[in-house]
Amino acid sequence: MSAELVQTAAAGSIFLGAAVFVGRRWWKTISAARTPKDGPGCGSGCGCGDEH
Repeated sequence: MSAELVQTAAAGSIFLGAAVFVGRRWWKTISAARTPKDGPGCGSGCGCGDEH
């Protein structure tokens, strides 16, 4: 293997890792914003007196 190929492979894997990291963070943010918020941790019919 030439040094140029090793350098290109290393840069590509770093770029791919960064893209996956940013993509996962973005997806978590988007999916968290889309999920409905029920309240402070209890659902309807739980008996806490805060019926939804």
